[in-house]
Formats: sequence, structure tokens, C-alpha cells
Amino acid sequence: MKKTKILIGSIIMAAALLVTSCGGSGSGSGSGSGAQGKSGGGKKEVFEIEDGVIYGLTDSGKKEKEIVIPAGCTEFVGAIIDGASFTTVSFESDDDIAIKLAFSGSETLENITLPKNLKSFNPMVFQNCTALKGITIPDGITELPIASFNGCTNLKTVTLSNSLTKIGSDCFADCSSLEGISFPSTLKSIGREAFDGCSSIKSIELPEGLTTLDDSVFSYCESLTTVKLPASLKEVGINMLYKSGVTDIYVPADMELTSYDSTSFLNPGSQVAIKVHIAQGSWADQNFDEVFPGAEKVYD
Repeated sequence: MKKTKILIGSIIMAAALLVTSCGGSGSGSGSGSGAQGKSGGGKKEVFEIEDGVIYGLTDSGKKEKEIVIPAGCTEFVGAIIDGASFTTVSFESDDDIAIKLAFSGSETLENITLPKNLKSFNPMVFQNCTALKGITIPDGITELPIASFNGCTNLKTVTLSNSLTKIGSDCFADCSSLEGISFPSTLKSIGREAFDGCSSIKSIELPEGLTTLDDSVFSYCESLTTVKLPASLKEVGINMLYKSGVTDIYVPADMELTSYDSTSFLNPGSQVAIKVHIAQGSWADQNFDEVFPGAEKVYD
């Protein structure tokens, strides 16, 4: 009899744990399938979950300011922001999960801590998250796709993955509060208009190993005054500094471009000629008028 009671107790406990995990199945309505969170004094179900897939927030979940994505979830289907109030998001597990467009367009999300083992982002994953203040990209992320953070107007701090190789087009476009960014040595290319409209960035130092800057990468960066190029740079698109505030460009002695345009380093409308700091006798010195038309040559 005693063994029977213990067995029944174990079954009840296991059933209770299933309700709070992402592994259970249900109707998707949140009644019996949603992970629980605390609000005030009582527990409330937060998510609509079925077979490890998050479909949205319950009515109770939409009122939560802090939400924790349960362990065992594998993906989101659609956005979870409609009618939501959350400002902070974290994940119970560091396992990889397909975030897709779950948070894209959120006007309330201020802080999110991503799983350490996250492997990839969808394009536009955090586009127009206008309240987002900062982000740390896990080291498993090797590429930031198109418009990942486009329009995150309150984004001030970004810590990039140490294995990042590519920043996609429009990735940080119109992140007007972003004051600076450090790039990892693994970075190889930056896409078209990736930092267009980042009007608070003051200086940029591009890493050794970077080979490609696409069109208009730093256009309309009005506070940007200084750009340091790497010796590894080979290709620069058109209008890289269009309508920026750049006054000084620093060029390594051993940099040799293989592809560039006459507009690559022009800054139309600027009242001050850009000073390009180069080494005497270098490739940049020998090709100065073609590569940096209208600029002032400064030997360092």
C-alpha cells in the first residue's frame, strides 16, 4: 500500500512539471498548455504552447512585464507582441531556439537576454523594436541578416558575437541612439546601408580581416567624424560616407583596394574637405586623386 501511494504521488508531481515546461501538448489556448509565471501573489499561465512551439501569449501573459521562455521550446510561430506589455525577456534554457519574428515590431521590449547557444537569426528579427536599449549577440551567431535591428531607435549598446563574419544590409539602419560599436576580428563583410542613419556614432575602427564594405554603409551618420580602415580591406561600394560628418580617414600603409568607386569616400555637401591620413609612397598615396577625390592628403 505504501509503494502505491508513493507511485501515485510521483505521477502527480510529474504531471505538474509538464504544465510548466514547453514539452507538453494542448489546444494552444493556454488552458493546460501554457508555462506559468508569477504575477503578484498567484501563478498565471503566460504562453500558448503546443508540442514545444510557442504560438503566442495568453490573456494573462499579455499583462506580464517580465516573461521567461520555458526550457524545451524549439520555436516561435508568428509574433507574440500583439497586446503585450512585456519589457524584459529571458530564456530558461541556453539551448538553441528559432526566434523567427516573435519580437519584431515590439514597442515595449527594452531588454532581452538571448540563449548562449543560439545559432541564427531570421531577417528583421528585432526590426522596429523601438524601446530596445541594448543587446548582446551570442557567440554562436556568425551572420546578422538583413534589417536585424533596423529602426531600433533607442538601441544604445551592442555587443557583437566573437564569431561574427557578416553584417547584413540595413542591419542597424536608423539606430539613431547607437553611440559606438566594436567589431570582432572574425568580421569579413558589412552589407549595404548597414549603419545608415546611425546619427549618434562618433567614430568607427574597422577590424583587420574585413575585406568588403558595400554601398552607403555609413551614410547619414551625421556625428561620425573618424574612420579607421584595415589593411585587409579590398572592396568598397559607392557613397560609403554620404551625408556623414566624417572629417578624418586613417589608411594603413599596406592597404590596396581592388574595387572602389569615385564616390566611395566622397561626402557631398560637406563644408570641410576630408583629411586622409596615409603613408608616403603607399598604394593610397600613389592612387590618391582617383580613390579620394577632393580630399586633403596628410602624411603620417
